[in-house]
Amino acid sequence: MTLIIMLGFEKLFIILRTLIIRKTIQCSASHHTFTQQNSVNLNIFSYNFSERIRRNNDILHNMKYLFNAVLRLHARVQL
Repeated sequence: MTLIIMLGFEKLFIILRTLIIRKTIQCSASHHTFTQQNSVNLNIFSYNFSERIRRNNDILHNMKYLFNAVLRLHARVQL
């Protein structure tokens, strides 16, 4: 039972991480074609993209923290 729950959380974490990375790549591709046409937008794009990456990293960090907290709590319950 414990292994099933742990694998469930791990799979959820991997799926969420994959979705965030995929969304970041999609956004960068759409912005890239737009900025090629107008170089003035390049600085704005760079800032927005770096902010998006920072937010995604924050989300991943928080997910790791929550995942580890749940595992620690679950391990305590098993003892």
